[in-house]
Amino acid sequence: MAALKRAQDPKKPIRLVLIGIGDKVSVDELKMLRDALPNSNSGVFLAPDPTKITSIFAQAIGSRTGVI
Repeated sequence: MAALKRAQDPKKPIRLVLIGIGDKVSVDELKMLRDALPNSNSGVFLAPDPTKITSIFAQAIGSRTGVI
């Protein structure tokens, strides 16, 4: 968490796309990572059923904004 916070540069925002695969994923931990970078437009996506990862991945990539 501290390393993420130190790595922040408002001129070069970091965007995390966090994908949890499986039914034992800690959503709270993924959200904690996401929240370490406020205003980063990062997202948390879950695929409790690994066979659905393709649609979750497409959703995660499709949510990206401001990409250069």
